[in-house]
Amino acid sequence: MKQCAAVALILAILVSFAPPARAVIFSGETVKLPFAEGDIPEGVKWSPHLVLTGEHLAYDGRGHDVWVQTQKMPTDPAWRPPVSVNTSLSFDVTGLDEIRAYVRYSCDKLHWTPWHHIPYRGELENHSMGTYEYQLSVPLAARSSYQKLMTEWRQTNPTWPDDQGELCQWIAKNHPQFFVTEFPFIGYLQFRVESARPREGALIRSLSVDTRWAVSGLFKTKKGKGVPELGLKWSFDMRRVREKEIKDEE
Repeated sequence: MKQCAAVALILAILVSFAPPARAVIFSGETVKLPFAEGDIPEGVKWSPHLVLTGEHLAYDGRGHDVWVQTQKMPTDPAWRPPVSVNTSLSFDVTGLDEIRAYVRYSCDKLHWTPWHHIPYRGELENHSMGTYEYQLSVPLAARSSYQKLMTEWRQTNPTWPDDQGELCQWIAKNHPQFFVTEFPFIGYLQFRVESARPREGALIRSLSVDTRWAVSGLFKTKKGKGVPELGLKWSFDMRRVREKEIKDEE
């Protein structure tokens, strides 16, 4: 009995000094894109048949391929990107028919999946603001090779075995073609809206993207640095990796 009590006391002391960890970390972001001069984020693009005029994009009456594409949006946390994201896309438009919305994702900001169609969920009253919703999920089969490399990487005694940013740097060095064809997690998101039937006088006033996800909050203690930060965005970028490799070779 005394031995059991001593063990219980030791466990209680260890738990009291253990770093706090959440079972689940909930996160997400709402990004609003008003199409007004000076307010458009870098990386947002649109078709040549749309012209930025004042506070909206206006159809110039030529061609039949009107589209808008968002910037590349990182997920979080920086050490554990999600494998499933709930997306909601809405936009304030007039004069566009047969609108379709799409989303794609990337692990390394360079290589991307094909576009996934986002189903239409309804229309609000204000200026024909369409709403589209979709749950983007990575199947287990698409993660198997990544999990095997994670096990191999952890055998190298990394600074922190739960830092997937560091893991991806290791993969880029030892398996440089991996992320060309493999997409085991959602590091970046990008959205696209298209209409093949714009009417004369068509306008796009704004676009809004809402994303929500959750990841496991359980982790092993980071060597000498305690609890990891939660507010940092995913930042693994294959272009930067290659630029660094070129500089190191010079």
